[in-house]
Amino acid sequence: MEFYPDLYIGEKVEKPGVLLKKIKKQKKIPDAYIIAFAQSADDELDIRNAKDLNKEFYASENPYIVGIAEDYADAVDVVKKIAEECFAKRGDCRLRDFLSERIQ
Repeated sequence: MEFYPDLYIGEKVEKPGVLLKKIKKQKKIPDAYIIAFAQSADDELDIRNAKDLNKEFYASENPYIVGIAEDYADAVDVVKKIAEECFAKRGDCRLRDFLSERIQ
């Protein structure tokens, strides 16, 4: 699992450092959500419960996490923020391209 250098953090996340450590260790993960590059080439981003990181689905894949959120609604707000930034800067909503450009 890899993390975006300028990780997006949902407004409801009270202790982002603690949540991030739990996600990285994959132990005692609370009901939180991650926003990652989509596993499907047809999609831009996935919103998943952080507990899914312990499942085989992600064991074979190496998710690139761009954001963390307290709950699903908070995760949707994070994606909305990313989309707004992307549209303001690029004039489109190719979120994966927008975020990838910022990694390099």
